[in-house]
Amino acid sequence: MPPARNADTPAASSTQVNIDTLTALVQQLVDRDAQQAQDAIKAMVAEQVKAALATIPSASNTPSPAPRSPKPPKVSEANPWDGAPTTINRFFNELALVFAADKDRYSSVDAKVHYAFSKFTGDHAGQFKDNIIGRVLKGEKTWESWDCFEKEIRTSFPSTNLTDQAQRELENLKQGSKSAEEFFTKFDTHRHHSEYNDAALIAILKRNLNPGLLANIYRTYKIESELKTYEQWKTAAIERDRNFRDLTYVTGATNRRRENRSASSTPNSNTPNSPTPPTTTPKSPSPSTKPFKCYNCDGEGHLSRDCTKPRRGKPQYIRSMISNLSDADRKLLRDELRNEGFTADEE
Repeated sequence: MPPARNADTPAASSTQVNIDTLTALVQQLVDRDAQQAQDAIKAMVAEQVKAALATIPSASNTPSPAPRSPKPPKVSEANPWDGAPTTINRFFNELALVFAADKDRYSSVDAKVHYAFSKFTGDHAGQFKDNIIGRVLKGEKTWESWDCFEKEIRTSFPSTNLTDQAQRELENLKQGSKSAEEFFTKFDTHRHHSEYNDAALIAILKRNLNPGLLANIYRTYKIESELKTYEQWKTAAIERDRNFRDLTYVTGATNRRRENRSASSTPNSNTPNSPTPPTTTPKSPSPSTKPFKCYNCDGEGHLSRDCTKPRRGKPQYIRSMISNLSDADRKLLRDELRNEGFTADEE
């Protein structure tokens, strides 16, 4: 038998080298194919991304979205109107608010007119709508403007009855026991509907204000030159009424204390006290034309009964009050005190 070959013989070594070389070559081939595959995949992905990007418009060419129109403010619907002249002003004011809140919807005269007619109801306004709405919807009856429509409606529903009623209320409104402020609050309620001018209103005031208040006004002012308008008369009457009522409050409290002291000084007297004359209800105010002055703190803008500062002693209080009176007011005070039973020394 031939002798066995050793693994380390030159022939075995050559075979091993060939195997290693072949393995290395195969590995290189695999690596090269893998790299090529990766390169191919990357190239394909890049092409797809490029194609996708090409379909997206650039930011510079993209139009900005249109701004959203602001929502109209919310307002209440106009209330139904029955044709009453007393509420016609309120009705048109409510319509104006609705139109102003949504100008786009009510930009045309037709839109406004149709909405207004939708609120007509009752026997008067409802019947008016029924008689005309057919022609309006057919375009046979139109208005050039909203003002023209409003004018026609106001003419169709005149407020003559309201005016007459307001004039009667003013003629019958007497001051009586009411303060000037209370009187003018009611007076102004009817004045706006009466259609009276200032001359007519002043004539009513001269008849319906308390005689004492009128006398005070005439003593204090030059009527023809200082009180020409209704507002001037109103201001003068309220100011003088306020001060006079405050003055009466102070002097009335002082008089009551004197009566109490007099009664307590003769407790055992068997003679019945003579009845005290009732305090005369002041009808004529005597406020000055200056701003309201507090006789407690000498400040302005409030009356003494509303003062929050510590109360001043009555002698100083009354002295401060009297020192700010005009000569006419002092004379009136002396007359009032005499009527209350005070002697000249007590003044």
